[in-house]
Amino acid sequence: MTEKDHSISQRIDSPIKPFVREHFSKQLLYVAFSLVCIFIALRLPFLDYKIQVALILVPIAALIGFYIIKNPFLGVCLFYLYDYSRPEVFFHAMRPLRIALLIEILTLVSWILHLIKTRKLIQWPTFNWMFLAYLGVIGSTVITAMNNRMAYNVFQSTAIYFLMYLIAINVVDSLKRLNKLIWILFLIHVLFAFK
Repeated sequence: MTEKDHSISQRIDSPIKPFVREHFSKQLLYVAFSLVCIFIALRLPFLDYKIQVALILVPIAALIGFYIIKNPFLGVCLFYLYDYSRPEVFFHAMRPLRIALLIEILTLVSWILHLIKTRKLIQWPTFNWMFLAYLGVIGSTVITAMNNRMAYNVFQSTAIYFLMYLIAINVVDSLKRLNKLIWILFLIHVLFAFK
């Protein structure tokens, strides 16, 4: 086959292959998703109540996790929303799920992927050194504390706040994002003020 014949066959095949590949994969995905939904719908009435709730909420949680992975700013907003609104106080069944830890891990992974993709350097203001020194003091008291478990819990929560603060100052890069974050915090505090 000559070079001219090869280029002609590429031009003939090229519009067909992506069309078939794109539409066939979408249709196959729709069929597979429909079959899974039908199977779950048929099995759902016969399952335990807790498993029913889990099956209903898992796709929602997976969708939120996917959006956090795509956008670390959403993870920062959800962290502050979840941390300040404390929904596990009102819904005690949420406590063993450790949703805050899942949000923190997804946000950290999302931020690392964002740094790799954009090749941005980490913003490290002078205040971070003071925060790290404070964290070091808290960490050193874990060894000398009478109740090591409580001191470790304080160290762990402060380290998480430092990590989320570091992610926030690197992700909140516009006035619009800063306004959104401030409004989230403001509305949560207004909600608790009226309770």
